Amino acid sequence: MAPVAILAAYTAGIILPGFFRPGEVTGQVLSVGVLLLIWVLLRRSHWAWLPFLCLLLLAGNINTSLAWNPPLKGNDLSRFAGVSPMIIEGTVLSVEYRRQGGYRLQVEALQVIDNQTAVRATGTVVLYIKEGQLQARPGQVVRWRSALHL
Repeated sequence: MAPVAILAAYTAGIILPGFFRPGEVTGQVLSVGVLLLIWVLLRRSHWAWLPFLCLLLLAGNINTSLAWNPPLKGNDLSRFAGVSPMIIEGTVLSVEYRRQGGYRLQVEALQVIDNQTAVRATGTVVLYIKEGQLQARPGQVVRWRSALHL
């Protein structure tokens, strides 16, 4: 099989998510399984290249769709985004002084406390402090109350 055909199949798979939304993961895994079965049945035939190219197309499609919309972890911080304020606790990663005044903190979330219930959370939050003095340094654990916005 020509390397151009292999490259074209994978490239087409990369381009496809731009035109239509990829299906659910279950459908993609089922498609891979069916194509592998067809390839096994046809592997000694001169038609074996067709399911192989379809597998490459599907591989490019799955790779691109996962890059555009990575799966969220069960305890991802974006789950808690909304209008109700909650207490967020995390470790300071970096502190920057802003020219406009105030500070910009990058914080790795440890937990979210909502209605007296603490839930472990993962993710990074950018926190802007408009005025006042900041005593927090990288590595320290901080806690604040606010609503999360994406």
